[in-house]
Amino acid sequence: MLKLFCFIFQETEQLKIRQEITLEAKGLKHDLDLLKQGHEATMSRLEVIERENEVLRSSLTQRDEEIARQQDVVQ
Repeated sequence: MLKLFCFIFQETEQLKIRQEITLEAKGLKHDLDLLKQGHEATMSRLEVIERENEVLRSSLTQRDEEIARQQDVVQ
């Protein structure tokens, strides 16, 4: 009888542990999903910023070239 009680107690404890691990795993998966979403959003913003920087670099280069041309005309 004592062995049966110990066996049932062990099974109950193992079930509790499995449930806790499952719950923790679900929480970690949720956190990971949130991190992935945040990473994707950050990468999208980075791409937009990089495109804007390229446009600004191009505009700056064109402006510098125009200033150089105007300086040549003045001199």
